[in-house]
Amino acid sequence: MIMKIRHISPALCMMCRYRACYQELPLCKYCLAKFQSILTEKCRVCNKSPGECECSGEPSHRFMFFYGGYSSRQLMYFIKNNVDDEAMRFIAELAVDATGLKMSSYDGVAYVPRLPRRARRYGYDQAMEFAKALSHIYGIPVIHALKRVGGREQKLLSASERRKNIVGRYKLRLDRDMTVRYKKILLVDDIYTTGATMKECKRILLDNVADAVVPFTFAKTNFAKK
Repeated sequence: MIMKIRHISPALCMMCRYRACYQELPLCKYCLAKFQSILTEKCRVCNKSPGECECSGEPSHRFMFFYGGYSSRQLMYFIKNNVDDEAMRFIAELAVDATGLKMSSYDGVAYVPRLPRRARRYGYDQAMEFAKALSHIYGIPVIHALKRVGGREQKLLSASERRKNIVGRYKLRLDRDMTVRYKKILLVDDIYTTGATMKECKRILLDNVADAVVPFTFAKTNFAKK
């Protein structure tokens, strides 16, 4: 039945949103090469692959690709605005494989929550959907530990403004089971730029929820050499 529906109305490529997907992939055959080039791009600072780069200043941070070029922006736009369950699971599983994460070593997965008004506008929270996809694939619980309580959109701010803007903007959710503490959890978000958001959320989780927290994002901003 599913095959008949796809034959009549095939799924669209997650990058170009124009051509039909190729075989069982959420990509058309033309965008598949672009997607592969995203995964093999090197850091502009250290010239290392995503699996080896430590330029974020967070040695434990794992990510799948560098963000900055046109194709990576296309992909990130899809993740933020048009993702569906099937595509999110595809990207999430590929991210784990590409980074070599051993998901069996984690007790759960937490996420950096989206601004409430943004979540209402787009109808979902991409980081939460990322966490839910990992939970579905690897059988670990989603930990709804954090909440966002306002502030400006981070992407419009400089590094120093981001650090100031993030102070006090994330809080521990009090509606969760406060008696549970985890040995090791994965903290997910879509993109790592200056690290201000991730570091603040990691601090809150270490103080209240977990003994160890590993940051995990789809992408990290690929800054140019100075």
